[in-house]
Amino acid sequence: MRTALTSRPRLPAALPLAGAGLLAAGGWIHWCLYRHGYRYIPTIGPLFMLNALSSLTIAVLVAVRRELLVRVAGLLLAGTSLAAFVASRTVGFLSFRERGLQPAPQAPLVLAIEVLALVVLAATYRWDRALLKTQAR
Repeated sequence: MRTALTSRPRLPAALPLAGAGLLAAGGWIHWCLYRHGYRYIPTIGPLFMLNALSSLTIAVLVAVRRELLVRVAGLLLAGTSLAAFVASRTVGFLSFRERGLQPAPQAPLVLAIEVLALVVLAATYRWDRALLKTQAR
């Protein structure tokens, strides 16, 4: 009983796993869009493929490893994807422009997924910071 009370608190496994699942889901949507026509768009097509591959890679790392740096990579990926999404619908991204939430249902799904991934991965960062403060006391 004594060791249970003095054991070091840890980040719950559910948070990084949720972040990994969200990153993988975002990558899956980019992969589907790539396969169904985006591959023919110069520069954008390869970026969709790159997003799908990097999403899968970082999702696996986030699920398996507990280092903060891996989750920061996930935050950067989700943030970059979200920024490109917004840019493609406002000022254009690499001469590519889309309107509204098209193609549906992928655009609204990936928008929600990227925002949720940012929230969940940011929560893991905040959790780690809180644990460090409690351990320093």
